[in-house]
Amino acid sequence: MAIKIFGFKDKEKRLNGKEVFFKYSNAEQFTGSYWIDGKKIYEKTINIGALPNNNVKTVSHGINQIDRFIDVAGVASSSSAALPIPNVNPWSLGESIICYPTTGDIIIGSASDKSSYTGYITLRYTKTTDL
Repeated sequence: MAIKIFGFKDKEKRLNGKEVFFKYSNAEQFTGSYWIDGKKIYEKTINIGALPNNNVKTVSHGINQIDRFIDVAGVASSSSAALPIPNVNPWSLGESIICYPTTGDIIIGSASDKSSYTGYITLRYTKTTDL
C-alpha cells in the first residue's frame, strides 16, 4: 500500500507535513514550536571556544528575558574526535564534560584537559515576554 503526501516535493525540507527551513544561528530565532504552556520556543547557538583544562569556564549567552530552558545540547570537536556536550563517561567520570545554563551564562566544566576541543552549545528556551 502506498501513501501519497500532497505537495511533497523536497523531502529534506519537510517535517511532519510542514515546510522546514531551519538554520542554526548565533542569533535568537523562533523555532516554529511551542512549549506545553503555549509559549514560543526560541533557539540560539553559542560558540563556547576551547573547552577548559581541568577547570570551569563561563561564557555569556546574551539572551534576555529567559522564562525556562527547554533543551541544552552541544558538540565539541578536536582534530581527531567529536564529543557531545554534556558528556558523561561512565568508565572515567573525570573525562566527563558538564554544561548548564544560567539566566546570563553557560557554565562548562571538565576534570581533565579538554582544551584541544572547541565547541558550540545550542539553547532552546521560552521567554517571559511571550503570553
